[in-house]
Amino acid sequence: MNRWALLLLAILPALADAGCAGLASTNHSSAPTPPSITTQPASQTVATGQAVSFSVTVTGTAPLSFQWKKNGVAISSAVSSSYTTPATTTSDSGAQFTVVVSNAAGSVTSLAAMLTVNAGAVPPSITTQPASQTVTAGQAASFSVAATGTAPLSFQWKKNSVAISGATSSSYTTPATATSDSGELFTVVVSNAAGSVTSLAAMLTVNAVTSTLKITNAQLPAGTLASPYTFTLTATGGTPPYTWSVSSGALPNGLTMHSAGNISGSPTVAGTSPFTVVVKDSASASASANLSINVVTAAPPTVSINSPASGSTVSGTVVVSGVASDGLAISSVQVSVDGGTFANASGTSSWSFSLNSNSLSNGAHTLSAKVTDSASNSATSSLVDFTVNNASTSTDCTLYASPSGSDSNSGSSPSAPKSFQGAANSTQPGSVVCLLGGTYDLSSTITIPKGSAPRIC
Repeated sequence: MNRWALLLLAILPALADAGCAGLASTNHSSAPTPPSITTQPASQTVATGQAVSFSVTVTGTAPLSFQWKKNGVAISSAVSSSYTTPATTTSDSGAQFTVVVSNAAGSVTSLAAMLTVNAGAVPPSITTQPASQTVTAGQAASFSVAATGTAPLSFQWKKNSVAISGATSSSYTTPATATSDSGELFTVVVSNAAGSVTSLAAMLTVNAVTSTLKITNAQLPAGTLASPYTFTLTATGGTPPYTWSVSSGALPNGLTMHSAGNISGSPTVAGTSPFTVVVKDSASASASANLSINVVTAAPPTVSINSPASGSTVSGTVVVSGVASDGLAISSVQVSVDGGTFANASGTSSWSFSLNSNSLSNGAHTLSAKVTDSASNSATSSLVDFTVNNASTSTDCTLYASPSGSDSNSGSSPSAPKSFQGAANSTQPGSVVCLLGGTYDLSSTITIPKGSAPRIC
């Protein structure tokens, strides 16, 4: 074997070993790195009222979580790489702050950072800014501010950036304003030994006076005992809307005044009640007036029957009519025959009722009327005596007459008879005048038209 063959034999096993090694190789991922603090939290020294911040710098596999502690107790929501305390007090001095940093590979706790709080001055801070104001010309406007910081605090109010002489307290009230003051800006500078702060600007708006506020009611209407009452007070001028109240005296029992100025209710006691009312507008202007309400007792109800007259004789359909009065509203008028059930009439103060006498027996009867008001008070009229005479009549009658007849009636039926003379005046040749039952006055001369020659039954 020559030397080239020996060299080949030596190289082949080496290549085989290399190929196997290549086929057997694998890919391995790296393990997570636990957190390591590279910058520890630093101790801090502040003045009373100031806040302080602690922070930490860490390496390690993400994600990293943080939990800050104060004197070994976890602080709620303090879970980032930095933590800022609330405003400090001297009682916080000496507190130890640490942070625990964690990830999937483990955790580490920082060194403690100490907080030192010195009782030094805290610069002022405004907690409530001055508010813009709107007033009516002639009124004053007030501005105020609220601030914190180490006492003593000093104040200087400014108008359009110019200091106002003597305006050195936490509030400022202007002199009486004019419309020319509208649009001015007011600020305040708050200062102490540690510094100063200037407020936001508050604007003053001044509206012109429209007119003087006054009550226009000089006298109120009277009320009626136990009857509904309503009235609304009125005013002019000022700046609506208005608000009303009673400043002295009292309304009659049962009545109430509402803030809109309306008085309502039902008075329960008769008599005069004096009182004073006050009206205020939206600009706080006010006016007053002395008023009174007189509560009277309502006149009692009355009712009477005017027709038919007492002692009349009637037949057919009769219209019963009369009048009624009441200090309260009349609810109804009713009519009764011979003391029977009352039936409703038409109308109230002037009323009427249709009575069919054919439903009654011939002879004497009585009528009465009753009125009822809104308070359920009632009254009954005097009895009216009347006679019904519905005797049969001749079938060839052309005119009808009755002692209670009216010449305005047609006379063509028993229900619309004329008077005796009226029937005579209306006769024509062939007329038949039928006299309805009753007493006729024949002492006077009855004139019959010439040539009529009526037949009287």
